[in-house]
Amino acid sequence: MGAKKPNRCHLCGERILGPYIVYDNGLTVCEHCNRTVAHCSRCNLPSRQLTKTRDGLLCPTCLKEVPVCALCHKPIVGSYLTYNKTLIVCEYCDRAVPHCNQC
Repeated sequence: MGAKKPNRCHLCGERILGPYIVYDNGLTVCEHCNRTVAHCSRCNLPSRQLTKTRDGLLCPTCLKEVPVCALCHKPIVGSYLTYNKTLIVCEYCDRAVPHCNQC
């Protein structure tokens, strides 16, 4: 027996009649929502609850997992630098904030 087709899209709530996508986490979306709803810059899942960051958009799950810049306190999607093994700084702040000449 074949796989059962999902009843509704998790994003728009409409009944799925045509093509759809099932993501690894079980999120099932119609083709229209997959094309038109923004995707998380980190996990690539479509979501209507994305938070805009300097480097892109983050879903609530990824927002909890990414490092936060110690200077601007914004979530970091892209690359960052670590000073003294604990101070995490985004690339923007690393360029914009003056550095100490002693350390």
